[in-house]
Formats: sequence, C-alpha cells, structure tokens
Amino acid sequence: AVDATCPEPDETPEIGPWADAFSIPATTFEMGCTRPDDLPCYPNEFPVHEVSVGRIHAMSVEVSQELWLAVTGENPATHADCGCSCPVETVTWFDAVAFANQLSDAQGLAQAYEIDGISVDWDTSSSGWRLPTEAEWERLARGEGDPLVAGDVDVTTAAWYRENSPSGPRPVGQKEPTIHGLHDLNGNVWEWVWDWAGPYTDEAQTDPTGPTSGTTRVLRGGSYIDDYRLIRVSVRRELPPSRAIETVGVRLVRGPLGDR
Repeated sequence: AVDATCPEPDETPEIGPWADAFSIPATTFEMGCTRPDDLPCYPNEFPVHEVSVGRIHAMSVEVSQELWLAVTGENPATHADCGCSCPVETVTWFDAVAFANQLSDAQGLAQAYEIDGISVDWDTSSSGWRLPTEAEWERLARGEGDPLVAGDVDVTTAAWYRENSPSGPRPVGQKEPTIHGLHDLNGNVWEWVWDWAGPYTDEAQTDPTGPTSGTTRVLRGGSYIDDYRLIRVSVRRELPPSRAIETVGVRLVRGPLGDR
C-alpha cells in the first residue's frame, strides 16, 4: 500500500537526505567473532580472519520508504503506517539490486548490475549504486574499533531492537551514528548484502565477494524484533534471494569494489 503522505514520485530523486553517500576510507580489519567473551557467537562467525577492503561510499541510513517510492513508484513496506522516513522492508534481494540500478539511472550513474531474470552479474568497476559485500558491510559497522554494535556506544542509544521497539521499525537516522556518520547498521531492519552465504576460512582476503554460487544470500545487522545477541556487528543470517519479509530492508553503497 502506498502511504498517501509520501511525496509524489519524482523523475529525478534528490540524493539527500535519504541517499547521502559518506566516504569511508579503505582499511584492514579482523572479520568475524572478535569478542566471544562478551556475548556468545554463532558458529558461522568463525574463524576470525583478516580482510582488506577499499574505500566505500555508503548511504548514511537505510533506504527509506520515501526514496523507494520516489524511484519505483511503489511502496512494498508492510509497515507503511510507520511513515515515509521509516525504512522500506518486505523487499527481496532481487528487488534490492533492481532498485540499485533504478537509482543509478535516476542519478545518471552507470548501472552496477546486469539483470536477466534471476541471473545478476555485477560490474565491480561500475560507479553506480549497489549492495555492499558482506565484508564491506562489516567494515561499515565496525568503524575504526572493535564494537559489539555499530557506534561502540550503549546498545539502546545505537539501535532499535527488541528492548525498545519490538512492534516495528522506526524512522531512519534517529540513533547514534558511527564515527563515519552512519546510522541504524544494527537493528531497525536487517540489510541485504551481495554475497551468497557460505562458511568463512581463516586465510586473509582482499575485497572478498563471497561464494560464486549458493541458495541463500546474506543478511546483516539485525532488526527491531531481535535481541542484543542478534544485532552484533559480526552476526550473519541468510535468506533465499526471492524471499521478502517485514524485518528485511536494504542500504546501498556506490562505486567500484576495491577503490584505493
């Protein structure tokens, strides 16, 4: 259902404030369960391994219902009554990559994806909007430290989760940001990433993009319905790419992979 309070779709959606791209510098970090003594980790968060990623231009917030509506003319959100500034959710992985291409078109950027039915090829040199890789997402959430939740602050000030918003998502950008100015990386809604789900290895990696095939794509960040353990920066969940559920949304990044 389209929320009547949202602005009429615009042929050229504005970049801000819902599609600000903050530049996060290239870095090397330890990926996976780096703090097992603080909260129990899940088996798929091991082994911890060294990852290097390039510069990332990331949306400061999750894609809002307003931006999705402006770009696509539709609002698929189950929680449409939450309002235009709430995150879009109930979108599939395929919806997310198609939306990324549409936003690139609207802003005159090269499309990152070639989509043919359920076949999606990513041009990793493209300047356009795209899903972050799983490694890029964890880098965004970790900032410059080793936090349990993004921002390395008290969880209640950093995230909407089961303890403070169990009935649904909240407007994006209200919680404390990371050191790089990014909001809601933990809680509110899960975020699709590029990668097929697969086990970690212990070898160091540079700009990993995940397995070459699979049956489920990775989700990161946790949602409003999840407890503290499930919204940690290293938690990995997965879902078939054709599934859309009300706790899953998207945040996009733009630009080439491994930009240094």
